[in-house]
Amino acid sequence: GFYDGYWEFRDEWSAFYNADQHTGILAQTDTPALFMNGTLDPQTPIEAADNFGRHFNGPNQTYVVVEDAAHGVLYQSPLEEFPEVSCGMILVDQFLNDPTGAIDATCADDMMPFDFNGDPETTMELYGTADAWE
Repeated sequence: GFYDGYWEFRDEWSAFYNADQHTGILAQTDTPALFMNGTLDPQTPIEAADNFGRHFNGPNQTYVVVEDAAHGVLYQSPLEEFPEVSCGMILVDQFLNDPTGAIDATCADDMMPFDFNGDPETTMELYGTADAWE
C-alpha cells in the first residue's frame, strides 16, 4: 500500500537526525515573510499555524488566515468573480512585488463559497459516483 516501507524509512532517517540546541525552537529573524493558512487545512491545522503567526510578527512579517481554504491557499482560494484567480495568488504577488510593503488581504472576502460536493468528474474517478455523499 501507500505506506509500505514508511516506518522503515522513518527509523533509518531518524538514526541520522541528532537533536541539538535548535530542536523545538522557532527561528528568530527579521526577514520579510508571508505565511498563509486556510481554516480548513487538514495538514496544518489552524491551531498549529496560529503559533507561527503569533511568533513571526515582526516588521514585514504577515500571517494571513484564509477562511474556508484548505492546505494549498495559493490555489484553493478562488475568487467569486474570477475563479481562475485565487486570493492566495494575489497575496503572494503582492509580497513578491514588495516584500516590505503592506499586504492587503481583502481578497479573502471575495472568495467563492467552499463546495463540499466537489467536482462530479473527480468524484466519479475517485469513488465511482458523481455524488461524493452517496
